[in-house]
Amino acid sequence: MTVDSPSPFLPAPYQKSPYSLAGAPAARPSRRPYGLVVLAVVVTLVIAGVGYAIGRASQTAAQPPATASARATSTSGPTSVRSTTPQVAAGTPTKGFTFAGRSITGPGYAATLPDGWAVASGNGTTNDGEAVSTLGRFYYFEGGTDPATAVCPRVADSVRAKDSDVAAPQDPTPWGTVPAVTYSLVTADKDSGAPVAYTLYCVDIPSGGSATMVAVSAVARQEATRTAAEAFLESWVWT
Repeated sequence: MTVDSPSPFLPAPYQKSPYSLAGAPAARPSRRPYGLVVLAVVVTLVIAGVGYAIGRASQTAAQPPATASARATSTSGPTSVRSTTPQVAAGTPTKGFTFAGRSITGPGYAATLPDGWAVASGNGTTNDGEAVSTLGRFYYFEGGTDPATAVCPRVADSVRAKDSDVAAPQDPTPWGTVPAVTYSLVTADKDSGAPVAYTLYCVDIPSGGSATMVAVSAVARQEATRTAAEAFLESWVWT
């Protein structure tokens, strides 16, 4: 189902504030650590806005990474305020995951999202599939013509803030029956400077071409997000 989760990763412009309503009582002074709140909002915007740059890098080496202005306008999500309840239980978009609950299909594949994950509102916008949970987001990109071994380093280069942020090779990850090239990267967003973690999966599709899955989260949630991503990939059936 498409879900607009009450996740800490929900983009701030789409969150409904209880204090934005007319006649609402004045808020009592809060003791919450505002520095952490601001950081959480910044990380939210980073995670929701990575799709455009990654998508371009996953397609072809001829296209440069997105500019800061392009990245800023590519944040996934509707133009209206997001609800905290599910929107629909199934959908057949012209681009993105076709889904019924946690079951998804697409051109040449079928898979099942892990518990707690759902198709996101940005599904099929600047990506070929997007899912969200309270941990982070998955972005799927297909249609690559370069081999997986070339795509993953290029995707890492498109998102890392500086050359010293190393994309560390990991053991291959089963993506269905095919081993996927896997990298782990902790870096800072190029625009905001907020820390963000990526796990990149790139695979040579049995029918030809390549595909990329990117798991994005706050640094503290990278391992949990990675575990969920690898369960998702393990469920994948290439058809």
